[in-house]
Amino acid sequence: MHVDAAMQGQILMHSSGQKASGSKPSTCCSRRLHGKHVQLAAATACTWAVTAPTAGLNTFSFQQAVQGGSIASSRLRGAVTAAFEGEGLEDRQQPLPLSRFTGLSSAGAIAVTASVMRRQRRVQCQAEPRVEPQVDPTVARVETFNTRSNADVFDKMLRVPENEEDKGKVMREIYEGSQQINPEDSKNLPQGQSKDPDKVYFWKMAKDRRTIDVIFPVEDHITRADIVFRLGDEALDARRGPTLEMGYRFKNEAGRWKENLILDGQLLNAINKPETYWTLEEIAGVKVVQLTLTRPSMIRKKHDTIMRRSVEEERIDPQTWDAVFVEERIVPQITDYVFFEISLDGQPAGRIEFGLYGNVLPKTVQNFMGLAAGKYTDAEGNEAEAVYNYKGSTFFTVLPDFLLAAGNPGLDLVKMQLSHEELTAYLDFFLGKPVEEEDMGRLKKTWSVRWGAELGVPDLEVVVKEGDPIAAEAQREGVVESLSDMVAKGKGAELIFFRPEWEKGCDMTGRTFPAEDFTIPHSKPGLLSMDKDEGTDQQGSMFFITLREFPEMDKRWCVFGEITRGMDVVEKIEAGYEGKHAQVKIEDSGIGTNVEVVA
Repeated sequence: MHVDAAMQGQILMHSSGQKASGSKPSTCCSRRLHGKHVQLAAATACTWAVTAPTAGLNTFSFQQAVQGGSIASSRLRGAVTAAFEGEGLEDRQQPLPLSRFTGLSSAGAIAVTASVMRRQRRVQCQAEPRVEPQVDPTVARVETFNTRSNADVFDKMLRVPENEEDKGKVMREIYEGSQQINPEDSKNLPQGQSKDPDKVYFWKMAKDRRTIDVIFPVEDHITRADIVFRLGDEALDARRGPTLEMGYRFKNEAGRWKENLILDGQLLNAINKPETYWTLEEIAGVKVVQLTLTRPSMIRKKHDTIMRRSVEEERIDPQTWDAVFVEERIVPQITDYVFFEISLDGQPAGRIEFGLYGNVLPKTVQNFMGLAAGKYTDAEGNEAEAVYNYKGSTFFTVLPDFLLAAGNPGLDLVKMQLSHEELTAYLDFFLGKPVEEEDMGRLKKTWSVRWGAELGVPDLEVVVKEGDPIAAEAQREGVVESLSDMVAKGKGAELIFFRPEWEKGCDMTGRTFPAEDFTIPHSKPGLLSMDKDEGTDQQGSMFFITLREFPEMDKRWCVFGEITRGMDVVEKIEAGYEGKHAQVKIEDSGIGTNVEVVA
């Protein structure tokens, strides 16, 4: 298939949203950014400029063409004119074979061109003008037509001018909170669909985490004039988004206009309203509306004067997307209850009651109930005593506006009386000498000695207490000297060791078990979540109570319950016991309902 000059103009005008005789532009919101269309149409027109029959090119890379300087300005002007007027190109002797610049079939080339133009327009649905991020004028921007990958987008790339003064690599890094995003990693991307069969839509987060795409099908006769799109005011809660109403209008049998709202509710998370837009598309023969919700972010530029390296950082606000609307969030069913009787400074403070999600995390819930009651039923159906019981234990962390943590049985720190042989073997290991055996008697190589017992506690400017780790090299020298003196005496010694396998406590049987399920998000204050070792994915008895919403913890720790009664007690602890966590004690614990309690 060959495309003549007139048809080439029609294709480029259609792709860029310009009206031409006999063609209907791809539709979206009514506002248009003509400057962006000019850039994109010019980019596609450059295809013609660099793929003339004399160029001898079989494929086209816009990036290489720009950087290599192979685009003649006169040809570029003529191509842009043809793109918007559908005429000219008088100096061209042959019709334009589109397949030469994409390496695709002719039909595929046209589809790619149209898709690129339509997707990259990003026409805004709001009246406010789009504010582009400030860019250092010394950095040149190049828009590259990516025909070497499956992406039908214009990739914005940063290129430093090739001169001695500005040489240096400019990079763009994307972060969600403090975690850097890898755009190639598409695992665990939030996605879902509506629960109402009469209001069908699908949604998914983009790979770069910048946007949420929502798609719903419409009937073939629906036009952009029929689309209903309303964004409300910003929510009072800064974490939540505005209300959204979106669908289409139609005439009923009486000839009156009615609205069918497919999307209707309060957006779960805050969005960047000026950057939110919609388009009317056709996917696999089905007409659909695609809504793109842009997440809030900020861009800053850092420059290392020594390495002469510039980095642009885009930081996206951490958010939990387990649904599009607040009204559609996951609501786990409570199956069991556990209670704690709390004392503060030795005085009764009240009861905290937890509802547990036994249907989602049955093993985690059974373990927590066994630790609370001090007993459990084993696999043979016999009642057994739990290795550890929450009753009588204290909290070990109180961090206001963050979390409360408890459930440490103290198995991670252990005092051991070593024989002279064990002490000698451990000193050799501490000095880095090779040890052939996997373990040194009762000692494991993974254990580390801590301050305290016969090793004592050093008198330093920084307060050091029993059980603290040995940190600086100067401290290690003191430890070597002390251990050598003990060995020289020909006797053993009592030392404190840290055992990492018990850092997160133990389950009711005295073991640990892997994290069970990450489905439920840390979506509000008062949620109950298991602590775990992120390296081994093992958890035991340690748990924490959230004091706010925690998107950063989602998919990392397991939420298995929530506070159903006693948030006032939690608020007392949060307000007055930071640094005094040892005064927060679980006087009693047991299994019960919200009506009666069975200890």
